[in-house]
Amino acid sequence: SGRKMADYTTYPSWTRHTKELYDKYVYDFTLNFDGLPHPVVVSQDNVIAPEDLGNTVWDGSLVLSKHLARLGRSFWIGKRAIELGAGTGLVGLTVAQFGADVTLTDKSPQTYLLKNSMSKNQHEGTGKLDVQELLWGEPLNSDITPPYDVIIASECIYYQDLVDILCNTIKQLSGDNTVIYVSYEVHREESVEMFYDAMKARGFSCEEVPKEEQDGEYQSHSITLLRWKKA
Repeated sequence: SGRKMADYTTYPSWTRHTKELYDKYVYDFTLNFDGLPHPVVVSQDNVIAPEDLGNTVWDGSLVLSKHLARLGRSFWIGKRAIELGAGTGLVGLTVAQFGADVTLTDKSPQTYLLKNSMSKNQHEGTGKLDVQELLWGEPLNSDITPPYDVIIASECIYYQDLVDILCNTIKQLSGDNTVIYVSYEVHREESVEMFYDAMKARGFSCEEVPKEEQDGEYQSHSITLLRWKKA
């Protein structure tokens, strides 16, 4: 089901894998969208420890952002969305530009980067934006109020020991009609298998978003997009 290890020889032109360090960890990252008067701009930061992984834009976030933008303003206006392990906040900030009210979450000090990114994307017509610290598997703070209409988890399936608590948190934030969008590039096969099993064990079912529903340019054989719902 498309779970291929990354093949470094055939990356699309927009891939982040081949970019210089400055482009990955110092400069702001800018992404343009049809139908949006402003690009989405996010901060990247090499000061945060590299094992945190959240301080740069990943390919899976580009592919998911471009796909969710295709759903358009009519889908997003009035929706409450929450992004888990948001990193730079690219995906959540994208859907906010289309009118969704979005809570961007990560652990501290990543929340500092998210607040930076958030401040660059406050335009007329942007949905409400908020940044909250959320540790997977921990009780939710009172500013995080499930159920959400949409949960976003982009490139969060990495460390095997975090898969279970990530799925617990997804369940905590979900209601019967919540849609969960997940993107990943296979870095660790076992983590991906564990994620599928853990989500199914918690009563969710998924479908892969076919390439023809994805953005024509921003898609890649090494990136999988999934849509999960309560089974």
